[in-house]
Amino acid sequence: MRLLMDAAAHYKAEVINRHWSYGNFARLFVAGIRHIDYDDARSLNSHHRNLCIIRRLLAESEDSVKELFSRSPVTRSDIQDLLDRFFRAEDKRGILPADPGRSTVPSTPPLNCCLNDLQISLITNFVNGAILFSAELSPADVRGFFFDGSVTLQSASNTNVAYLLHCLAEHNYIRSDWQTVVGKRQNLLSSGTAKPMSKASFSTPLSRCRTKITMSAKTSIMRKIDDLMSDLLNAQKVK
Repeated sequence: MRLLMDAAAHYKAEVINRHWSYGNFARLFVAGIRHIDYDDARSLNSHHRNLCIIRRLLAESEDSVKELFSRSPVTRSDIQDLLDRFFRAEDKRGILPADPGRSTVPSTPPLNCCLNDLQISLITNFVNGAILFSAELSPADVRGFFFDGSVTLQSASNTNVAYLLHCLAEHNYIRSDWQTVVGKRQNLLSSGTAKPMSKASFSTPLSRCRTKITMSAKTSIMRKIDDLMSDLLNAQKVK
């Protein structure tokens, strides 16, 4: 709850007073609360849980967040009411089965990801160093995004992220129709709008990439992604 009170203060300062876009406010706020000054498992797990809640709340309940954060003052009971309404709403992502005693068909389509642990680590280090996403990622974040779709990420550059996914598909690390899968999962948010990217959303970024490839004018990030593919190949047989 303290983090959401902080978020409300940032919203007033940045969106209302400085006229920032909601997407930039949300992206930078989440990026700014990534780490805590504790190293025990209980504190880290609690913070990770709160971070996931805030990330989902800002992405999925934009209208409710804007209405609440525009109030003066925002009280703790207001925050609690928002959280209660958010958690009472149906979660359509199918992260957990309704009945743990029965097997259910996952609602998120598979990316058929075949990356090993070393390759996941290489991708994690690369995307953090190249700032491909709005927040620093852990290997668990990357694994959750690729394997079961349980993690939602926000792009910092739709073109660069699209090229990364395109290259992974070209090298058979994920399925070739990844645009359709990611669009159905709705777990990749656009850099500009903070809204889930659909299959059609990738058309323009991929077109830019193809143009640069045709003109032999790849950007430095694109060339670094090509180098990453070589590193992934070298790590292919590492268990």
